[in-house]
Amino acid sequence: MSDVLVLVDGDWRVTFADLRAERLLGSPGERLPGRCLWEVPAVQRLPDLQERCRAAAARGRASGFDVTVPDSGVSHYVRLVPVPDGFVLYAFEATEARRLHDEEVAAIRTSAERGGPPRRRAAARG
Repeated sequence: MSDVLVLVDGDWRVTFADLRAERLLGSPGERLPGRCLWEVPAVQRLPDLQERCRAAAARGRASGFDVTVPDSGVSHYVRLVPVPDGFVLYAFEATEARRLHDEEVAAIRTSAERGGPPRRRAAARG
């Protein structure tokens, strides 16, 4: 399931945006369909999104990558899937999943440096 779903044609013009995408990327009173994705102000604030999407599109197969919103530090996982007339972009908020992953990696590194198995956190009991 995605938090945001956007379909674009081969020229990166939005052909469909779900309600959540409209709310996150659009401006009040302004609709996304018909606009070039790269001209949307909310998209312009996302570092390297255009470059990464174009690189993924050039590979000609589904690709995914993380994008972090500079102002908030919120991380999104973006998946770009080629379709016959353009691309489908799915995105979901992944901040907590990335934080947990980073903690697990740090625990494994620490354990490896100490020479023992990683310690798992005990589940909260209620």
